[in-house]
Amino acid sequence: MPPDEVTVAIEAIVRSRLYLIKSVAKKPRYISCNTVRIAISRRPFAKGCTAKWSREPFKISSRLPTVPVTYALKDSLGEPLKGKFYE
Repeated sequence: MPPDEVTVAIEAIVRSRLYLIKSVAKKPRYISCNTVRIAISRRPFAKGCTAKWSREPFKISSRLPTVPVTYALKDSLGEPLKGKFYE
């Protein structure tokens, strides 16, 4: 529809087509005290048979209300990890 055909009566319809409403955030997959493993960063020519995940399980200490949902982790000794992780 060309701009000169837009009237005050159909302005809301045109705006809804152009500027879509953002989707609602997804429900978090994990809760506090769940045990998770983190992905290991790999080099470009790493062997395919090596593990892609850490050997040590980590516990989720808290869930942060961000988009996407972010988690703070603790190791098996209870020490917090540097940084935050998302799904």
